[in-house]
Amino acid sequence: MPEALAIFLVLAVSMATYLGAHVAVSRQAARTDVAVVIDELRGRLQWIEDRLALAERENWDPGMIAGLHRQRAEALAQLHTLETRRPINA
Repeated sequence: MPEALAIFLVLAVSMATYLGAHVAVSRQAARTDVAVVIDELRGRLQWIEDRLALAERENWDPGMIAGLHRQRAEALAQLHTLETRRPINA
């Protein structure tokens, strides 16, 4: 009987350790994912701004320029949303 109790305790401690590590890794992965998305969005925003400068310099169609302005506004709104939801310790 004492052997069964020892085996049960070892299994319980192992399971608790595994679950604790899983939760910690999951939280870190979620923070990293937000940081990666923010970096990608900043890159996209830079690309839109470069394209917008080129469009205005080369007098592209006003509809295309308006579309770039819309894309820029959407990217800025998404960036703002993600940055305000970002955890403080990320």
